[in-house]
Amino acid sequence: MPTLNRIQLIGRLGKDPESKFTTTGKKVTHFSLAVSNRWKDKSGESRESTEWVNIEAW
Repeated sequence: MPTLNRIQLIGRLGKDPESKFTTTGKKVTHFSLAVSNRWKDKSGESRESTEWVNIEAW
């Protein structure tokens, strides 16, 4: 039985998605998503880290 991996990301688009068609006619869309994480360090200072995720959707 095939398995399905599910992922949920909440973030902001880096630029407009770009859609193209493969040589066999299948549509694929590429986009980048900025996913930020905010926390306070031991001294109480606010910190933020942003990861960029490149996504390919079929």
